[in-house]
Amino acid sequence: MSARAVRLAAAVAVLLLAPPAARAYERSTSGNGAAFYWQERTVGYQINPRRAASAPSCADTSQYADTAAMEAVRAAFRTWTGAVQDCTDLQLVDQGTTDVVTVGYDPRASRNENLVVFRAGWCSDVAPSTDACWNAGSCANTYDCFEDAQPADRATIAITTVTHDANSGRIYDADIEFADWDGQSGPLSSTAGATQPPYGWYFTCTPNAQSPCTLYAQSGCTYVDLQSNATHEIGHFIGLAHPCNLGDSDCNPRTSPYRAVVMFPAASLGDVSKRTLTADDRAGLCAIYPRGGATWTSPVKAAGRGGCASAGGAGELASALLALAALARRGRRR
Repeated sequence: MSARAVRLAAAVAVLLLAPPAARAYERSTSGNGAAFYWQERTVGYQINPRRAASAPSCADTSQYADTAAMEAVRAAFRTWTGAVQDCTDLQLVDQGTTDVVTVGYDPRASRNENLVVFRAGWCSDVAPSTDACWNAGSCANTYDCFEDAQPADRATIAITTVTHDANSGRIYDADIEFADWDGQSGPLSSTAGATQPPYGWYFTCTPNAQSPCTLYAQSGCTYVDLQSNATHEIGHFIGLAHPCNLGDSDCNPRTSPYRAVVMFPAASLGDVSKRTLTADDRAGLCAIYPRGGATWTSPVKAAGRGGCASAGGAGELASALLALAALARRGRRR
């Protein structure tokens, strides 16, 4: 058995979205065409609550580890489980908080966390350009930052690393990293071209869409909705892929027939609609993990519309890099 780590990323598009007609879901697949799945129907996760700074709407006066941001992530996990969807008995269980910041899977360890972590700003701001971590793809773990080997990487909101068996597709570990705010003050832009914020993405937890934030730390506004984007990443966590590939004719953020589904590979500022699964997202969940039925593990042909491009690596834990078109991020020289 060989394990491979696959990373799936979501970017941002600043625009207003109209609901399209439903279209088919896609499953994440290995290079061998094996569809991803958890063998277990009960899968735990842990959240590292440490954040350099928090939007006022994502913080409260209770204990540090129980902020609105924590609840937004928990709510996103619940969305994909039998607690909300009656067609599945998949359970994603909150196993509390952790101080671990290292994503990835160690087959020698007695236990590996399925981790959710908020990275404090961009690695290019804290990691020297000569540091070997850029070639190793390990700057995020070393400096607890979000890797941006290329300027375009700052369009990435979050990334999910899924370690799986390349032949069967069985998932062994999944970790989610958010490109969070580093705490510095400055303006935010609400214009369509502003997809590379200087101090990380400003996540908000406002329950209803409001006017876009224009400043980091601003309250009473919405920027990148944390719960919606966590819901998207958890789709990758359970084995779903993007329904299309940004840059393709059917994946334009303004006109794509897929643009309303949770697993669409771009988000829009102020959009809170993707806290709720569409019929297509629900169909994917319940096809893989049907209530009272066998997990769908049979091989499938690798989807041509997966929204990602992969590249293999060497070693016992060969790493494959999956990101949006032109957003290869890890293991590249700056």
